[in-house]
Formats: sequence, C-alpha cells, structure tokens
Amino acid sequence: MKKEIIIIICNSDGGGAEWIVKNLQNYENSNFILTKLFIDKINFSEFLIINYFFVFFKILKKILFSKKYINDFLIHTHLTKSFYLGVLIKLCSGVKIIHTEHNSYNKRRSFTLSKFIDYFFYVRYNKIICISKAVQENLILIYPSLSNTKVIDNGARLFSKKKSSSVDINNGLKLLSIGSLTKQKGFDLFIKNTKSFDSNLISNYTILGEGYQKNQLIDLSKNHNFPVILRGWQSNILNFLNDCDLLVIPSRWEGFGLVAIEALSTGTPILISNVEGLNQFYEFANLSVELFDINDSKDIKNKLIKLKENLTHNGQELSTEAVKISSKFSFKKMNSSYMITYEEILQ
Repeated sequence: MKKEIIIIICNSDGGGAEWIVKNLQNYENSNFILTKLFIDKINFSEFLIINYFFVFFKILKKILFSKKYINDFLIHTHLTKSFYLGVLIKLCSGVKIIHTEHNSYNKRRSFTLSKFIDYFFYVRYNKIICISKAVQENLILIYPSLSNTKVIDNGARLFSKKKSSSVDINNGLKLLSIGSLTKQKGFDLFIKNTKSFDSNLISNYTILGEGYQKNQLIDLSKNHNFPVILRGWQSNILNFLNDCDLLVIPSRWEGFGLVAIEALSTGTPILISNVEGLNQFYEFANLSVELFDINDSKDIKNKLIKLKENLTHNGQELSTEAVKISSKFSFKKMNSSYMITYEEILQ
C-alpha cells in the first residue's frame, strides 16, 4: 500500500509557493502518492476559517480511520495559515509533518509573543525546508536552537531563449514586473522613485498581478512621463517576458524570486532590489543582473542607463549569460530534492 503525502496551502493561485505546489510531481514508480489541498477550493463554507477546520477534521479522519499506519502519512504545509494547521494535525494524530519556509522576513518575528508562539510550532516539525540559504540564515538568526532546517533551492520552469535581446538606443526600455500587489513586492516604491524619469529611458512599465495595493498603485501612476500598466494576473507570462526588455523586482523582502529565474531563462536581464533572497543572483556577476537600492531614485536611474547601454551594445552576450544563470535553478532538480526528502522522512 502506497504512502501518502498531503500537501496543504491556502490559495491555488498567486505567487511562487502556489505555483510550486501545483506543479510538484511524483516519480513514476514511487511508493507514495501526492494529495494536494487548496483551502480556497474547499466549498464547505463561505468563511475561510471554517474551511480550515473542515480540512483539519477531514485529514484527521483520513489518518485515524485509515487502514494505513500513521507512518504511512506525511503532512507538507506551505505559508503561514497552513503552518499552524500542520502542527495541530500532528498533535492530534502523531503524523509526521514538514513545512516549506518561503520568506526571509516575517513580521510576526518582530513581536515577542508571536515569535515565542511560532517557535513552539517550528520545533514540532520534522523538517523545515527553506527555499534559499538567505531564508535559512534569517530563520536561524531568530531561532538559533532550530536544528531541523534544510535548504532546497527553488526551481522554476525554464523557457526557451527569445530571438532578440537588443534594444534601440533611441527608444525607452519596456519594463515588466510580476507579483502580488502588496507592500512586500515594492511596486509602490519603484513607481514613486521613477516618476520623473524620461520616456526615452522607460517606454512603459507593465505589472502583472492582483492585490490590495491596486488602487494605490493606480493613483501613484498618474502624471508619469511614461505609462504604468496594471494587467492583473496573466496565465501566460511568457508572452510578456518575450515582449519586455527588462524584468524589475523591487521587493522590500523576498525569499527567492522565482520569476527572476523564469525571466533569465528567456534571456531577459533582471534589475533586482538589494535584499536577501534576491541578491544571491548577483553572485554570478555578469551583465544580465543588476542590484539597486529601492529607496534611491538616482541609483535606479543609473542602473537603468547601464542596462540600456548593455542591451544596446552587448544584447546577445547579455542574453546568453542570463540563460546560464537560469540553468542552475531547474524545477526538475528542485522537484527531485523534495521527493528524496519525502522518502527520507517516511523511512
């Protein structure tokens, strides 16, 4: 009888965590199966919290009344709400649990009480998987006694390299950002700090995503020298990556930056904020990656000018270097690491 991995996450759509869960795949001849639970797809109640309780009791019933043994199940949680749910299931059933930590920053760790409560939950996990070295380092900085962490670098779908990566020196850059419209992603700061930039430097700035900052971003975009276009979530980001000159990731904090890999795989250079979780890409030190200070308008302008010059005169070389970086972060490699971890814990 095959063992079962039950993967829990709040939303079926959104950022990198949701994409990873949706695309995790099992080995063909593995001795376990993957069951994925997206809480927002549970239609038991219109209230999300009630749906969490429904999932809690549903999983408990499955584990406690199954013909399988407790060690034939493994709970794998992603993001905050599922993080707490996983421990509650373990306390009531004794099942093994693992959690994937996606962010290098967590506001709850700024408060003594919530930091203490979270520690109670972290230590009860059999394994905490961190999506980057920066995520692991920040977690251990807050909780030095944690000994159950492991790094599995995020992987991404790798696209084909686009045909052309050069730009005309007389035209402005077509910029693209992808992510939830939230404070974390820093789109508000980037729009504010580029307001006075000439259209010869930035032709347009397109943002793909949804979130609570949407109206604020619309207001900030008024009276710009170049259009800021909010397109909502798009299922096929490849078309936008192929059409843009540069991907911008202006995050205030980040765990990894999945979309950075996707962009680099097409040969698109990236302009990224100098924060942990993103600045790891700069370690490869080539033409296709530039760091910037998200609060420094002058620095942003200088880096855009530099990238435009490189795209104009060294477009193909830049594109080739970008693809080289992306090849180090394949989804297949990450997926394999997760399957190996499952096998190790279920032994």
